[in-house]
Amino acid sequence: MSADELRALREEVAALRAEREQDERKIRALEALLATAPAPPSEPVVVQDARVLTLPQLETIRLVPPEKDGLHEADAEEDSFIFIADGGPGPSRSGAKAPATPRRRTGGPGAAPALPVDVELADPDEPAGARFDEGIAALEAGEAGRAIEVLEAFVRASPRDPRADNAVLAIGDAWLALDRPGNALQSFERVVRDYPAGDVVPEALLRYGETCRNLGREAAARAAFERLVRDHPASIAATRAELHLAAR
Repeated sequence: MSADELRALREEVAALRAEREQDERKIRALEALLATAPAPPSEPVVVQDARVLTLPQLETIRLVPPEKDGLHEADAEEDSFIFIADGGPGPSRSGAKAPATPRRRTGGPGAAPALPVDVELADPDEPAGARFDEGIAALEAGEAGRAIEVLEAFVRASPRDPRADNAVLAIGDAWLALDRPGNALQSFERVVRDYPAGDVVPEALLRYGETCRNLGREAAARAAFERLVRDHPASIAATRAELHLAAR
């Protein structure tokens, strides 16, 4: 080993010894500090006269955007397209129903006001089908507003009736008759979302796509037609959807 290497090793050893001595001094100082520190209390400290704070009751307020020309400002973009395009939270391919996922709803152009949440019970002497037949008859007679009122009452009173999905589909047709396509789109989406096993789902998807195409929303129309052909290939509505897809 050369003289330079030996000198370097000695310097390194000296540096290490100095660091060790400095650490030992720090340890001794900390030990002395701990020895003089007061012992922690053996029992937990109890706060006397604790007071319970109560929050005032909060009221939920639904903010409604200002209307412009009869339409809500927030209705400029129809978000039903998202539900139609991604398939929505309907039943899985295995047949099991997926859990419903809450969605923020903004509605579409000409969106209808929020429906009442209370359930209107039908007269015990009045068959449920009478109200349904009355609504369909009003629609066929050109009384679209009356048809919407009666059919909505029928759906609220008999949401599990086998004709409930047909009623919602007819409500969409009534909105189209009133030249309110945004409301119609919401109704057609209600059929697909609320009655995924209903027999008029293919027709609802078809009318959703045709309404979007009439509004110039080609992407939304194609999404509805493609979903119809994919999920209900044997339906007559799917055949018409294929013609729509082939035309563009």
